Amino acid sequence: MGTQLRTYLLVFGTVLLGLGKLSALELSEKSHVSILTCSPGEELYSTFGHSAVRVYDPERNIDWVYNYGTFEFSEGFYLRFAQGKLDYALSKTDLTQFTNEYIYFGRQVLEQRLEIPLVDRQRLLDALEENYQPENRYYRYDFFFDNCSTRIRDLLKTVLGEELIFPHPIAPESMTFREMIESYQGHMPWGDFGIDLALGVPCDRYIEAEEDMFIPDYLMKHLGDAQYRGATLCSPPIEIVPLMVEHLGTKAFDWPYLIAVVLCLLTIVWSFKAVRREKEKLWFDRLLLFLFGFLGLAVFLLWFATDHTITKINLNLVWATPLHLIALFLLRRSWIKHYFAFCSIVLFVFLCSEWWWPMDFHHSFWALGAANFVLCIRLATLPSLWGKQV
Repeated sequence: MGTQLRTYLLVFGTVLLGLGKLSALELSEKSHVSILTCSPGEELYSTFGHSAVRVYDPERNIDWVYNYGTFEFSEGFYLRFAQGKLDYALSKTDLTQFTNEYIYFGRQVLEQRLEIPLVDRQRLLDALEENYQPENRYYRYDFFFDNCSTRIRDLLKTVLGEELIFPHPIAPESMTFREMIESYQGHMPWGDFGIDLALGVPCDRYIEAEEDMFIPDYLMKHLGDAQYRGATLCSPPIEIVPLMVEHLGTKAFDWPYLIAVVLCLLTIVWSFKAVRREKEKLWFDRLLLFLFGFLGLAVFLLWFATDHTITKINLNLVWATPLHLIALFLLRRSWIKHYFAFCSIVLFVFLCSEWWWPMDFHHSFWALGAANFVLCIRLATLPSLWGKQV
């Protein structure tokens, strides 16, 4: 009898706990669900801003923020990110804790309240809680197609269904993914340089309907224009954290382009002076071979050794080839001149056909390609190289 009583009590207690959990998550009429949009920051990972979902209910003492942009900044973070193997997670915290970071860095937070009935607010909360379960909260991050903003877009479309309509395109019809992210890189010229080096042809296709919502600002604009059951989906955005530091729109000096042009000019001067020298000095040539080979190796690995889809078909290998790293150690072989002659032809075609390429190259890459062209011409026509010690 004692064993049966304990069993009944255990079952009864489990049911009460379950009911208590459900009732704690049941929203009242005074609740609201809103989308938070955070302005860009100074760090590369925050350059494009951020999006999150806020669930507020004063009667239930709820003020939660669901954040699909959480990651662990631990050992090997950059390696996993470069390999395309970085998992992001959905986290849940209170609003104060969430906004503290943005207050500290002077980044603005705007809130758009969803004008939807209680039943839909409850469905959104239930879906968020389901996604927050340990077995569901992790996902493989994809910058263009699966990030903190696209997850919110897809959540709203799933819960609200076909009655949710985004009636008008926001991004220009002829804008590519690469052009969109470049508009956020003015204050980070080296970040723009690195991103253009890493991204391949897939980033140069035109953005289709609703795909621009991978950028938080564009998600906010779409939500402000969206219709649900024939009415406006969101109220106008209100500022809950003021903007103290303007990151977007500030233009930094274009150091990558200046350095690329100077390097090209130095290569030309070096090549002309080499004609007058009786004894060849190749330290500068070796330095350039290493530079272009190293950049080419980085592009090659991002293409073939990672899970990223947006780093495939990277035509930067035309002007920066990892084969230069091998040629660097073969300068004493007479046949290596044929390699440099072939590279010269390829680089000449590259420099003369900007309009033809299906990929939009960073403006610095043309100057670097010209420097590589001059280098290869010099090494392909250098008589003292063949069969002599260098």
